[in-house]
Amino acid sequence: MLDQRITSVLQKLAIALFAFSAIFFIYAWVTGDSLILPWDTETDFQVRPLLLEYFQLNGKPSGVRIDQILSWQKFTVGELQYLEWPQYVLLGLFVMAMWLITATISLLDRFSFLLGSGIIILMISQLRLEELGFAQEYITYGLMGAYFALTYYFQAFKPHSSFALRLGMSALVYTTLIVLFALFARTENTAMVATAFSVMGPAILAALFILFIAGENIYIFFKVTTSSASNGKNGLIHFSIIGIIYLLICVALFMEKNGDIQFDIFLIEPRTLLLCSVVAAYFSFDNRHKSYEIEQQLGLLKQVLFPIAAALTLGLYAYCDITGTDALRSGLDWAIILAHFTMGVAYFVYTLINFLPEVLQKLPVWKIYYQGERTAILTLRLMGFILFLGGIFYTEYRPFYQVKAGQYAMLGALGEHVENDLIAKQYYDQSVYYEFYNFKANYGLSRLLRESGKPAESRNQLRSIFRGQEHAKARIKLANSYAESDDIYRELTTLQQTPEATYNAEVQNNLALAHYRFESYDSAYKYLSKSRAGASIVSEGNLAALNYDVASLINFDTTANYSHTDNIHVKINRQALANEQKLDIPFNYSPAPDTLLVRSELFYLYNAAITQGDTQGEKVLEALNYYLENPKNEQYDSFLLLAKAILLYDEGMVNEAFKTLDIVIARSPISSGFQLFVKAIWCFDQGLNEETVKYVNESKARAYQDEQLYEFIEAVKNMRQYTEGADISQALAEAKSLQNGDSTAYANALTRVASMNAFDAQSTLTAIELLEKHGASTDNVYKLLQEAVSINNKSPQLLEAYIYQCVENGLSSFGRTALDKYSTLVEYEQYFEVAKTFNQKLEARRNNNE
Repeated sequence: MLDQRITSVLQKLAIALFAFSAIFFIYAWVTGDSLILPWDTETDFQVRPLLLEYFQLNGKPSGVRIDQILSWQKFTVGELQYLEWPQYVLLGLFVMAMWLITATISLLDRFSFLLGSGIIILMISQLRLEELGFAQEYITYGLMGAYFALTYYFQAFKPHSSFALRLGMSALVYTTLIVLFALFARTENTAMVATAFSVMGPAILAALFILFIAGENIYIFFKVTTSSASNGKNGLIHFSIIGIIYLLICVALFMEKNGDIQFDIFLIEPRTLLLCSVVAAYFSFDNRHKSYEIEQQLGLLKQVLFPIAAALTLGLYAYCDITGTDALRSGLDWAIILAHFTMGVAYFVYTLINFLPEVLQKLPVWKIYYQGERTAILTLRLMGFILFLGGIFYTEYRPFYQVKAGQYAMLGALGEHVENDLIAKQYYDQSVYYEFYNFKANYGLSRLLRESGKPAESRNQLRSIFRGQEHAKARIKLANSYAESDDIYRELTTLQQTPEATYNAEVQNNLALAHYRFESYDSAYKYLSKSRAGASIVSEGNLAALNYDVASLINFDTTANYSHTDNIHVKINRQALANEQKLDIPFNYSPAPDTLLVRSELFYLYNAAITQGDTQGEKVLEALNYYLENPKNEQYDSFLLLAKAILLYDEGMVNEAFKTLDIVIARSPISSGFQLFVKAIWCFDQGLNEETVKYVNESKARAYQDEQLYEFIEAVKNMRQYTEGADISQALAEAKSLQNGDSTAYANALTRVASMNAFDAQSTLTAIELLEKHGASTDNVYKLLQEAVSINNKSPQLLEAYIYQCVENGLSSFGRTALDKYSTLVEYEQYFEVAKTFNQKLEARRNNNE
């Protein structure tokens, strides 16, 4: 009757499905609702003033106060997402289970067959297949009739039919049903609608399976303790202690679920009981059923039907976790707790009644555990079932109502998915009616009410969640809704003194930010420190930002104790803090391969560029140039160029800094007041008093009215001595020291000095003269002089050298223009001598050419 090849294939299929469900179960356990409601962060970039000190003015540090960037990150959550693939997984597992149950149940004896079929028909009546819009008045009765007719036919009339035939006929029934629905159902998203409306089917099968396996943990305890004890008395004591502790854990879980106590121990929860029972029931299966006359079917039931039932149960539980259907999962939790307690009591009593004397004699009675002669195991199972029903009645049918609430929450989520908010609200309301505190329905209603212009009612839906359970994401959502309305007091009170604030890192992070806005820095620091354990990247970045403002109070070391130095927000705040404290920290950045710059990276580069350290300028400059070359970053060009100009000036490349700053000014002349003020400060630093006054006035004319402008003006008015001036003599001396070394290095050093700072005309000319002696071409000399004159066109020395070099390069017209400019800077006698020399050189060149 049983084809071994088919049975072998089914065994492999069942084991594969169980393995898949087990992985799905563990994945959902770890992941939770992060797929449908992931954590997100909202970044608030704030500015803080940084003094770029260039000189002392009246004994005080002076320069430019420029804004640098701090990054504050707050956790947020969006709206519930709808996942389609879990619907298909659950529906597939249910169809597979029904297929194998229909094929297998006819192999049982008449009593077991009729009992099981009654349960299956009851379950079919709860599938609500009529909601799919095909043969609404007949489809449910048709499936009942097809199921019973098929199974009864094989059980009563053809008991010796092959199992392959039973499988084939069962597959034909369900395949026909699926095809009919696919072709004629009047609903879109038929599979998802069917899953939502029919979820009572998997729930009923899962509850029966849980009842079937719930007492097996007691058997495993009995077997382990009595077989390994040194004597019977010790075995009995060990079994009694472990059994009582196990039952007390079930009682504690019941009371915690009922809201009577707070009970939270790692891994002590309903799903752990479920996993343990599945394993225990599988290994006790043979011993449990060897007294039944089903030897031929035993392998099929154990290796095929049991794994499929376990896969469906684990898959349903995982579905609840991953889709956030908390009401349905809560109903399953109640079933697990009640079943394990009631069946555990029944098995415990059964053990003591039947095997107490034998245990004391240390007989291996676990081998005949299910054949107790004093009281039959069936009697005690019936007792456990009655106790289970009593538990259902005691909880006022709460497991059933929660499963119904989960079903309506699934339908509400489907309504949102198809963008039918009216249907979604109706189903969510029905879900809340069955289970007032369930998360999914209340959260969905909150969105619908908020979008319909009812923020107060929206918040009330979120508060409803907290009356029945702790939920960090709902807590964050409610607090952030107050923050969006600038009600920061209610934002603080929503997060403060809540259960989630004691353990959830995201809530602790946001609570720290709420305290910070109230200037309660010690509380902010406390909660950020706690939050680092679970949200270390975000909280670490916020700690660095907090330390920037109150470093003296917190004394948080900016150069140590960072675990996430590669995180961009941590880097932004560390760099800002290092800038303020005038510390050098490594520049840690790799440019994006697509050369596209995002804001967070832009701000890190900016903070790194405005540092006045000595170790990272070249790397930062390379990164800035890398992004400036890409036209996709055009919107950030002015920001990048300003950072580049400041970096170049700090690196001593004054010529390039002035040119870069002029580009920024030219890009937006109307709004360039700050940039003109920066240029005024640089001119003052270089000893250019007239240019300083000019650019200060231009800055004011461009509507720059910042306080530092007037502070500078007042300080200059009260200045007792002006000693600022350009000086690159040290760089020139260092270049000269290479004269006897590598020729190329010497030439490069002189070229760099000649390009550094044209306001130190003497050092610039000296470097150019040395280059010329070293063999530099006239073209290179001309370019260096031309650049110097373009930066400092009021230096007679530079103009004179440039005028003569124009002759050498055959650019006499440029020389004459420069000569005209020269005439405005010197006395006539000096001008006459230079003009005379210019003409002589020009005449000599003409003669040489002839």
